[in-house]
Amino acid sequence: MVAFWGLLDHDGDLARCIRSRAASFDHYCGQMQTHYVDRLPSENGILCVRSGSGHGPLVTVHEHETMLVYSTYELPERYAPIAELTLKSLGQVPSALPDTEGNGAHLALQVSASGIRSYATQYFMYPFYVWTLDGSTVFSSERKLLWGLPELRCIRLEPSQWLLIDSAGRKQVGSGGHTRPSVSLVSSPSEHVTALSRHLRKSFEPIRGQGCAILFSGGVDSSLLALLANQECESVSLLTTCTEDSLDGTAAERAAELLGMDFHRILLDLDLAWQMLPEVVFAIESWAMMDVAIALPFVLASKYASKRGIVHVVSGQGPDELFGGYSRHAETFLKSGPRELDNQLWCDVSVTHRVNIERDIKAINWGGCEPFFPYLAPEFVRHSMSIPSEQKIVARDGATVERKHVFRALARSLGLAESLASASKHATQYSSGSETTISAAIRRYGLEARDMTRRQMHAYQQTVLDSMATVMGLKSAPRSPARQPHFDTESMHRFLDRLSHQ
Repeated sequence: MVAFWGLLDHDGDLARCIRSRAASFDHYCGQMQTHYVDRLPSENGILCVRSGSGHGPLVTVHEHETMLVYSTYELPERYAPIAELTLKSLGQVPSALPDTEGNGAHLALQVSASGIRSYATQYFMYPFYVWTLDGSTVFSSERKLLWGLPELRCIRLEPSQWLLIDSAGRKQVGSGGHTRPSVSLVSSPSEHVTALSRHLRKSFEPIRGQGCAILFSGGVDSSLLALLANQECESVSLLTTCTEDSLDGTAAERAAELLGMDFHRILLDLDLAWQMLPEVVFAIESWAMMDVAIALPFVLASKYASKRGIVHVVSGQGPDELFGGYSRHAETFLKSGPRELDNQLWCDVSVTHRVNIERDIKAINWGGCEPFFPYLAPEFVRHSMSIPSEQKIVARDGATVERKHVFRALARSLGLAESLASASKHATQYSSGSETTISAAIRRYGLEARDMTRRQMHAYQQTVLDSMATVMGLKSAPRSPARQPHFDTESMHRFLDRLSHQ
């Protein structure tokens, strides 16, 4: 995992507060290397970079400035020269960011006496936040560092955005624009499969020869990653977090047997779900029921992997957005045609960093591992978006025959068994049993929930999560929900005690 934060504070009070809060969060970074650079151009300036893999951000310190470059798929040294040039030009030309072609997924940050300069390339999907208050500036890869501090204004740097903050705290935000790949109507399916195969294998370069764990469900997305990781990595463990009678447990075990790979089932039950709820809300910085239900299995899998010395946890996020994996994609294709689906997929890919990836990164990070998303490597995404929707969804007689058609063809070409290449998959929160288990846990530990109807429970369980977020000091949580729920708070206060005593 990689996490970093820093600040320029004119009076020192914020610096002392941030140092104290950061120390209390380091409990989940036991296997990480921590580097403090106290030579920022301010008496109270500090930069902290933590990395668990040894391949964290590149930090260069000069007499009057400090530069950080973080790349998610290649060593950051490759992008240092272009980052230095680009940072100097920010704000001088309309589109100052590097071309997406060949410049990967990276973030660059420069701190000097004149302020802060930063940008993120189009395919950099990791979160980066900046706060300002009375001339002081804080930046961090996590929101939780600033929860509960008053009057702080936050900016999330989006992909293809740049940011300038001068020494007085004045901000300027701009965009280099998203470059949308052109859809190729002339290339054949076999040509696309060949290119996708090349790009997908290349995406494994950052973890090649190392050990990893796969978030495994037995569907085509995770099964293909398992197959390739087994060829590219030194050792691979397949991890499935699920309830005893879940769809994921059965499908994953059968798929692992077919692949002949090391399989671990992490059982989720009602008591464990309730115990973990406050921690998951805190970890992912979200209290929405869907986010919590998706993240819970990921946090548990990452903790399991971390205890066994595994650094990298590989996620199969991406193919549904890239290749039309959802039922709504098929509906668009049938009702509005392939060009409209091309547009819908581009919109889905453009927001997936906020909708999915940020949550998953924080969940895996919290467990102590470093997340890795092969399907979101820039070259793979670019080529996937150039494939026309006619090759992604196959329909006959006005009905859908197969979603993610070209992706399944890719899986077959790489040697995945037909039963796995054609396997369907339900959403994680349903197939793992996590959403049902969380609901049952809230019904048991919610002191007023036991006789509620299903409709009443739907509203009540979100109110409980809202209340947990408020008690734990999440800045944006509702201060006074319309109806304060009554529930067993022991596990929440136990978690907060552990956090405060690290």
